[in-house]
Amino acid sequence: MPGPPPPPPGPSPGAPGPPQAVPIDPAQFGVEGTGGPPTREALALLGNPKVILDADGVADIRAGRIDPRIIAVLTTLSRTYTITVSTMCSDHPKFTSGASISNHYFGRGMDIAAIDGILVSPGNVRAREATDALSSLDPSYRPDEVGSPWAISRPGHFTDAASQDNIHVAFERPIDPSWTPPA
Repeated sequence: MPGPPPPPPGPSPGAPGPPQAVPIDPAQFGVEGTGGPPTREALALLGNPKVILDADGVADIRAGRIDPRIIAVLTTLSRTYTITVSTMCSDHPKFTSGASISNHYFGRGMDIAAIDGILVSPGNVRAREATDALSSLDPSYRPDEVGSPWAISRPGHFTDAASQDNIHVAFERPIDPSWTPPA
């Protein structure tokens, strides 16, 4: 009686296998970060017609200085909205008005100036919807700092004078090196 079929041949020595997950280096992000090659998700974002970035935002993403969670937030929001980003990393002051170092400076923050071509303001209903949508994102990339024109009673949300014409999205802590982008 013949035995079981032979196993399929394995990869030959030196043949490339499946891509390995590379740990994220949180030190690459931000103005003083080391930078690095843009990820597949970052490159896709740069080609996404529903995400409008200025030259500084494009340069920050190309240089690998933007936290992948910011990329994930923009990618997810762009499935529903056209997003105009006004500030990311290199075009934001190092310090906030309260004299702390800004999460933008660390590559962990952005400001959204318009939703669907309409400037963010207290009367912009689509911008309010987008702000609400941030609270329902997957916890692995749900921002823990959301400033907007609206007093929203959810963790991390705030309103102040500086947030009346934008949606501020940021992460307070550096990214975990084992973080992986959403599928």
